[in-house]
This record gives sequence, structure tokens and C-alpha cells, in this order.
Amino acid sequence: MKKCANPNCGWKELDEFYHDRSRADRRNQYCKACVKEKEKRKYLNDTKTHKKRCKEYTRKIKREAMDQYGKICQCCGESRLEFLTLDHINGDGAEHRRKMGFSHSCTGYWFYLWLRKNDWPQDLGLQVLCANCNTAKGACGECPHIAERKPQFIDGLGI
Repeated sequence: MKKCANPNCGWKELDEFYHDRSRADRRNQYCKACVKEKEKRKYLNDTKTHKKRCKEYTRKIKREAMDQYGKICQCCGESRLEFLTLDHINGDGAEHRRKMGFSHSCTGYWFYLWLRKNDWPQDLGLQVLCANCNTAKGACGECPHIAERKPQFIDGLGI
């Protein structure tokens, strides 16, 4: 049992407190309910700043991921971070998420966080593609850029 630091709150079980390694008892001084209420008030009072911080942090995580797996689209050479995505080369992204116990929504930001937490594994068969190339690959099996680079044969001539 522990007493919450909020004077309007009382004694609660230890599992009602978040972990905090910096404190002697390894628990936050406020209970989970008080922390959630405080964060909710903070968000409602300043939503613009909160959203801006979230966007900046999301961009930072994405930049880290792209730095690890390549900074340009492997198909067309696009390098603007806003357009870049990670692609499972063998098209087994959904299978990978199921195997790892993720839901179908563990994509983008959440997937980048998982990769960082697992020290950027290189054996997953990931490549950087821009959103257009990734979408085309998923919908058509191959990006049109690849088809454009293949030589066209007419009557045995490479034309």
C-alpha cells in the first residue's frame, strides 16, 4: 500500500502506481488515476503545444528509423522524409506482425518504436520505399518504376 501525493486521494495498492526507477520505492508519487487526470488537464489547456510536441517526436523516431535502413527510396530515389516508409521486401509485413504478436495497427510510429526498442534488427528484410512505390508494390506486385526500367523487346530487339 502507498499513499498518493495528491491530497484528495488516499491509500492505494502498489499496482495502482506507475513504475519510477528514480524513486526509492520504485513507484511514482501519484497514482495512475491522478497522473491521467493531470495529463488530461494539461492536454486540454494547451492542445496546440501538445500536438506540436507529438509531431516533432514522431518525426524524430521516423528519422532514426530511416537513418538505420536507408535515407532514400530504393525504387525511385525519393529522399523527403514525409514520403518515406519501411517496406517488407518479401511482402510479409502482416505475417511478421502476427508472428510478433502485434495487432494490424502496429505500423508507422508504433513499428518504428518497436524497431528502436529491439536495436534496429537488420534481419527482417526491410527496405525504404516512398509511399507511392510502397502502395504500387502492394497493389500491383511491382512498382511501375521497375517496369519502366526493364527493356522492352519487340521482335527480339531490345527496344
